[in-house]
Amino acid sequence: MLTTTQAKEILKAISVLPPERVLAVQDFVLFLKDRYGDEKLVDESETWTEDDLHDLTVAVLKHAEQNL
Repeated sequence: MLTTTQAKEILKAISVLPPERVLAVQDFVLFLKDRYGDEKLVDESETWTEDDLHDLTVAVLKHAEQNL
């Protein structure tokens, strides 16, 4: 599963490429999606990333505001 940090890094790297290279990247990504996209839909990692902890904190605070 792609994290927010990874997505930002990839977008930053792609943004400096010429248009024809961006199309090549897009083509390759679509190829990978078709080939491997359905193999693992759920991240089964037992470790918590910073993004995971942030998402949890936001969800807990939102739940507390709505229910307390």
